[in-house]
Amino acid sequence: SNWGAKLLVFRWPEQGEEYGFGVDTGDGIGQDRSVIEVLCKGTLTHSDQQAAEYASEYINANDLAPILHCIGLFYQNGSNRQPKIAIETGLNGEVTQLELRKLGWNNFHQWIRYDRKKISNKDASRIGFVTNRWSRPMLMDYLIKALRDGDMEINSPEFVREMSALHRDEGAQMA
Repeated sequence: SNWGAKLLVFRWPEQGEEYGFGVDTGDGIGQDRSVIEVLCKGTLTHSDQQAAEYASEYINANDLAPILHCIGLFYQNGSNRQPKIAIETGLNGEVTQLELRKLGWNNFHQWIRYDRKKISNKDASRIGFVTNRWSRPMLMDYLIKALRDGDMEINSPEFVREMSALHRDEGAQMA
């Protein structure tokens, strides 16, 4: 089902809060969804929270860039600090990221390996996130732990429905 290609806002932007976006692009032909998940970073007074969600199976990577730009500006909320954006760039998400860069965005996930002796974002040679054989299990572990332990407050009924059917398939991403 198409989530209606609407921005579902669960938490309005607030001054002083830090927001991050997880983005996955689809082909826009009614099969795989393009999705933007907006998270509000946890503080001493609240846990990580899903702030907003946008999803459509009829929006492709090129079409998603201006939508992401608008949502990004909404959650930047007049501050100088851009929300961090992590776009899955293994396939067509690189197009979305490039278009955002042209629009002045620069706070992207730095692609680094965590098994290096020294972990430093300045050593990153790529931006974005690539789901592959070693990153998918790490991502799944984090997500499952956060959901299981209540470290992340999820507000989307559709997201909850999809996560209830979640299963770990090691062969699903062999790139």
